[in-house]
This record gives sequence, C-alpha cells and structure tokens, in this order.
Amino acid sequence: KVTHIYWRPDSMFESEGEDTLQPGGSLCMEALPPTCVNVDVGCLEAAGSITTAKLPRGLEQLHADSNKFIGSFDITGLPPNISVIDIGENSFDGELLISAFPASMKNFHGSFNRFSGPLDIAGLPDTICHLELESNKFSGPLSLEVLPSALEAIVLCDNCFDTEKLVVGKLPPNLYKVDVSAETFGRIEDPEGNLVDYVCMYVCNDIID
Repeated sequence: KVTHIYWRPDSMFESEGEDTLQPGGSLCMEALPPTCVNVDVGCLEAAGSITTAKLPRGLEQLHADSNKFIGSFDITGLPPNISVIDIGENSFDGELLISAFPASMKNFHGSFNRFSGPLDIAGLPDTICHLELESNKFSGPLSLEVLPSALEAIVLCDNCFDTEKLVVGKLPPNLYKVDVSAETFGRIEDPEGNLVDYVCMYVCNDIID
C-alpha cells in the first residue's frame, strides 16, 4: 500500500511518459491513495484546489507549498491526526478557521496566500509549535494575550490588522520568535513585563507599556 508520496520537480519534470506533470499542470489532490500518511507535492507550480474533507483520513503531513492552488482551505475538514501542513506560496483565499485545527496540529505554514478575515489566536490548540501566516490579508483585532503553551514561533507580519493596540500576555516557555513587524499598532501593552528581555519580538513604530 502507498503511504508516502514525494512529487517534487527534480523527480517529476525530467521524467518521460504520459504520467509526467508539467509545470502549471493540474493536480487532483482528491485522487491521493487513501493509505497516504505523508504527501509532498511542493514546488510543482501545479494548479487546482484542495478539498480537505477528501484528503486521506490517515494523513499526517501535507506539503503543497509553491504551487498555484486556489479557493478556500477548510480547516474543519482536515484529517484528525494531521500534524504538519505547508501550503505557503499559493493563492488560497477566504477565512482560515485556525481555532478548528485538530488537536494533533503542530506546524502550519500558510504564508504568501490571500487569506482574509479575523484570526482567533486564543483558539489555537495547545499542541501547535509553529504558525506562519505572513503576507496575507488578515484583518480585525489581533491579540497575543493567550498563546498555546507549546508555541515556539508565530509569524504574522505583512497583513492588514486594524487593532489600535496589541496586548501581550504570558509568553510560552519555548517561544523564540514573534513577528508582527509590518503592522503598526498604536501601542503594545505588556502588563506582566514579558517583553523586557525578549529580543525576538519584531515590531515597528510602536510604543511598549
């Protein structure tokens, strides 16, 4: 049975035959074998969409970065045990319901897409370690008052957050990077003094209380 699919340009574009996927070709993710656990189809410049409810139910890792996928990415339809997703550098749009991540989720990379709407950071599962959503169109208030206990890095720069202030709460013990550097907040409230010795909090043109 097929459990792993590795389909990168160096292994596919140079092959011959009618199964060869050419750059810009269409890739049907719904046709993945149901036994797949790890799928890597990154950097193919492939077109298409991803219906999460039709992904293999045992899938644990999905790497589909640097393609031309469009449409929404429905978090509620994800396989229950998936832990790593990389869909960066595509053209996904619509809201991203990160509060619906399965409890197994650890790393989610969705930078350089067209996602929009609010982000419920407080609703993230405690298991998540890395969240990267740089260069999208997220808007509305942004709060870092409640963060997952396992969080190590969160990258939210170059979005459209309209909050007048950013409230920072207790920081997780292993957190080493918070990047909101392209946002302009009226002020940053840090009532517990968590940022005093925290050198990896990237902000610009802000006032820290």
